Amino acid sequence: MVNRVTQSLGMASVSQPSDPLEYAAQGRGMLTYHVGGVDLDGEAFRKFWVAAHKNKAVDGIRIPPGEYHIKPPEDGSKYGAHLYLACNEDGDDRTSPFVLDLSNTFLWLTSKDQGAISIDNGENVELRGPFAVCNNLDSWSFAQATLVSFNEEKLEWIVHGHDGYPNDRVFLKDGSVNAIIWDPATRLMKDPDVHDFGTRSVEKIGPNQYKFTLSHTQDYNVRPGDYITARSADGCSAINLECCKRCTVHAATIHTASCFGFYDAFGTANVYRDCFLLPYPRPIGNDGQLPLLSTNADGIHATDNAEGPRLINCFFGGLGDDAIAVTGHFSPVATACPEEKYIIVLQVRRYMKADKGEPVQAYSVEGASLGTATIASVEECDNPLPGGTKLPNFCIDDGDKQYCTKITVEEWPESWGGIGQGCGVQYPTWCGNGYQAVGCRVFNTRGRAVLAKGSRGLIADNTFTHLKGAGVQLTPEYNCLEAGFVCDVTVRNNTIDSLAPGIWVGGSTTAEGDSPPAPFHHNRNIVIENNVISHSWKTPFIVTSSENVTVRGNTFRNCLPRRTDVEWDTRIHSWEVDAKLMLFKHVKQLTLGGNRFVKDEPRDFRGNYEDPMEFDDCSDVVHEPDTNTCYNPAYPYPTYPTSTS
Repeated sequence: MVNRVTQSLGMASVSQPSDPLEYAAQGRGMLTYHVGGVDLDGEAFRKFWVAAHKNKAVDGIRIPPGEYHIKPPEDGSKYGAHLYLACNEDGDDRTSPFVLDLSNTFLWLTSKDQGAISIDNGENVELRGPFAVCNNLDSWSFAQATLVSFNEEKLEWIVHGHDGYPNDRVFLKDGSVNAIIWDPATRLMKDPDVHDFGTRSVEKIGPNQYKFTLSHTQDYNVRPGDYITARSADGCSAINLECCKRCTVHAATIHTASCFGFYDAFGTANVYRDCFLLPYPRPIGNDGQLPLLSTNADGIHATDNAEGPRLINCFFGGLGDDAIAVTGHFSPVATACPEEKYIIVLQVRRYMKADKGEPVQAYSVEGASLGTATIASVEECDNPLPGGTKLPNFCIDDGDKQYCTKITVEEWPESWGGIGQGCGVQYPTWCGNGYQAVGCRVFNTRGRAVLAKGSRGLIADNTFTHLKGAGVQLTPEYNCLEAGFVCDVTVRNNTIDSLAPGIWVGGSTTAEGDSPPAPFHHNRNIVIENNVISHSWKTPFIVTSSENVTVRGNTFRNCLPRRTDVEWDTRIHSWEVDAKLMLFKHVKQLTLGGNRFVKDEPRDFRGNYEDPMEFDDCSDVVHEPDTNTCYNPAYPYPTYPTSTS
């Protein structure tokens, strides 16, 4: 079948240059890379790609349409991908546009330990599709099974693995198996009170038969016949852009990613247009079971970007975590020396891009802003903490074993007088500011549709359905060391139809337990307007720890129904108020207007539609007309806006 497909697309008719590297180094315009069959050698292609990129007379490379099995480069651990380009090396100073044209190709990945495509330090590079990426069966990235029976008293489950999946490799790995439960009839992840289940042990008891001993009980809605997926820990992102500027990924379809679908680190304004993350659409074994997952982790994880990514008209489904994640990072403070104007911080993730002349923002142990200083120098240093140091604010139990950085500032701020161990710092210019998610669709996903911690963001004209996490969440996460609070963000014209919460802005400044929101106003200048939130089973709308917030023209439709099958609480956190549709806590300068609360389905509702909003520690609240409008057939729906300007 593979040969027939590639032959029909004309691959065999192209002659092979006698010296491909000479062709790449001396050619002009758009070059064709001649594969010569269905097996593509990643090492040979890497050398060709590097030579062509250095040649400024070359506009790009075209791989002929077809289906290819890619062998990764010889030193795969060094490159991390089957197809790899390193720019700005060996005299390559190119910044002019360059295209890798993969139109109408299907790329099979043969190694579970390598991603699909990786570009380092690229500028104005385009990956042009449509093209698709998928692991072959030997390198498939998740396990899949059916629940046969369970003993709730002993916390034991018996599952039968689906044929063709790497069940032994994933189920029997060291450590706990973290898995997701699915409805076999709808092929949807089960409702939001059942998240991952963890295991204390897994034992193989027969051919493709396994016994799970769970780490905790599952109270809700789990039945024999349910499907189970378990994510592997191989950790390869399918498409990786590192330190890239203004690069574009166009019309890529990813069917399997053992970590992130797209990983965008330390980048500037990269664009993802018309991209898809979807489970492979055919059975991979002999029992007819279709794959359920497309990624083991986020759809796109954009971290520590100088300018955030633009996602335009993308479709993500079947994800193992969040769909769109934009984040910076926190560094816990180990010690401070005001006299010499330096702090020593833990770099738990072992990277830091902020440098001389850039700001560093500090927070107290309690989460209060201590203001910013300007970095004078950054250098590695020894860890000064004594053995066994714990930093519970950041879920760190081994602070003395972490990599450290010494940050010297130009002038020591007076507000930094209380800075010391357990405080946190972030780097405001490396949080993905300026990101956009416009016209995207997210469906059937374990995490949030958008989890964004950058400022100057636009989230508009998207559709998010069947999520286990919030539709839009704008909060830092201390437990993940992901920064920060946000400013100047617009959330407009989105449709969120999900059992999970709709929109959540705020954040706690501790990772411990059921943490209350920060009693400060760290988020500023937030506009949330003309969104439709439907069918949430948990508090649909939360804003905390914010200043100058406008919430206008949003519709809440059939949220917080009453459940009779289980004892049900509409809260996610203990500090929320049960049955409220909108919650505001620690907010000042809040403008509300034209928000509507509609229940037009024949069911009983737990939501308090007569008094849907809760205010706690809020000041300067302005209520515009029609702030709390319940459904009335005589009151027509407003025209749904489509402009994002």
